[in-house]
Amino acid sequence: MRNNLKTVANLNTGNVKTNYKPGSVFRVKSLDYNHKACKQLIDMGITPDMIIRIESAAPLGEPLVVKVGAYKVALRSKDLMALEVELQEPQHMAKVS
Repeated sequence: MRNNLKTVANLNTGNVKTNYKPGSVFRVKSLDYNHKACKQLIDMGITPDMIIRIESAAPLGEPLVVKVGAYKVALRSKDLMALEVELQEPQHMAKVS
């Protein structure tokens, strides 16, 4: 059985790449509009000031399940590198059933 605390994503916080674990909540500060996945992320509703949460990862670490608003999407960590994020406290993410 895999350890649930395993690091599953590398996201860009400012100029420093940081690891996040399942349950991490962050606010999107900006998107890299030159990244090839940027348009797809925007189409999925991931825009600046959006609060998103890493829910889990597939058994081999990819893709990641990310909660965006009231829904969940599976994304590759390399696509998430198009985001500049700011780590938030978990209570910032409203529970949606």
